[in-house]
Amino acid sequence: MTVSIGTRTLSSRTNGGRAYFNLELCGAPPRATGGDVLAYAKGKRWTGVGLSFKVTESRGTFVARGINGSRGTARGSFRC
Repeated sequence: MTVSIGTRTLSSRTNGGRAYFNLELCGAPPRATGGDVLAYAKGKRWTGVGLSFKVTESRGTFVARGINGSRGTARGSFRC
């Protein structure tokens, strides 16, 4: 399952200054077994690996920890 919001450009460092959010989950809902987050805001990139997921086919919550130089923890929810 993939949730993408915003515009993705060819610039992997800054995404051309455009906002973008991508959440990819492994495993079919409601048993997501892993996933990752890629986000761009104000020309900065953040990547994280999933720590926990609660997902149905149309909504969910996630917690991800920053990796590869990205710091902190991201928490969020989505509804499609």
